[in-house]
Amino acid sequence: MKIATYNTRNLYDANTFVGEDDENAVTEEMFQNRVSHFTEIFRPLDLDIICLQEIGGEKGVSMISETLGYECYFAKPNKRGIRMAVMYKKSLAGHLHCSSVSFGELLIPSIQKVGDTSELLPISQRRDVLVIDMDSYNGKKLRIVTFHLKSNLPMYLDDDNKETDAKAYTEAKFRCIFYKMMELRSLREYVDTSINEGREVVLLGDYNENYNSSTMDILRGSNQEERILTDVLYNYSKDKTTYIHRGNKLTFDTLLVSSKTNEALESVIVLNDNLQDFSLLPLETQVVESDHAMVVLTLKNTV
Repeated sequence: MKIATYNTRNLYDANTFVGEDDENAVTEEMFQNRVSHFTEIFRPLDLDIICLQEIGGEKGVSMISETLGYECYFAKPNKRGIRMAVMYKKSLAGHLHCSSVSFGELLIPSIQKVGDTSELLPISQRRDVLVIDMDSYNGKKLRIVTFHLKSNLPMYLDDDNKETDAKAYTEAKFRCIFYKMMELRSLREYVDTSINEGREVVLLGDYNENYNSSTMDILRGSNQEERILTDVLYNYSKDKTTYIHRGNKLTFDTLLVSSKTNEALESVIVLNDNLQDFSLLPLETQVVESDHAMVVLTLKNTV
């Protein structure tokens, strides 16, 4: 079974706006070109499940799915209309169930003693994760979770002076990192709940964090060996780059798997031969390609 993760880079429908302040909507020509581009990328790969991030509307993915003979499902979007989506072969329709899952309010944990953060307001989750449950895979229940974590961009407050206030930048950067830690913590709790339910787990998506960052230990680590998640790219011998920012090669799109899933691992490949660095382009530049590489995991056997 082949499972892929791919950030399409703002696959918005025609006549919609990518950014909140955009003045020019996505043209019909650009939309059709992007749909055709991604359709031709997926066509020869014979993927069973394709998990997608940065989907700005349902029409494009629906068109790709119809052309290639897939079913599709969409998670609940955030306020900008961005959501996760999944396409899967119609032969799998009777074997899996998709759902849009919110972690709701993210309660700030105690740091020094019980109750020392009890007066702080919780943080609201930004967007749902998309969960694909398979009732039976290699004799186990399998849960695939795809998500798009917070970027590393500073989170300013409305009245911050972004240009000259150095403290505002420091606080905005801390706010961003702290928020991401909360997202990772909530995902880890969801992993533990899934394992307690007797499920094997695959986590994939855009982590917006390099795969070997110490912050990822929140998600993959555990003091119980059977709960440790394995990064499938750890021993990958080829180029692990899935994203390039200002010339820096990063691995933002990896896959973490639980023990039995790791035992079923047959291969993993990063499709980055045509990966480009879009970070220096003007924001209004419309480009057909994605700025992320696709990563494909192959597991032994089939449902």
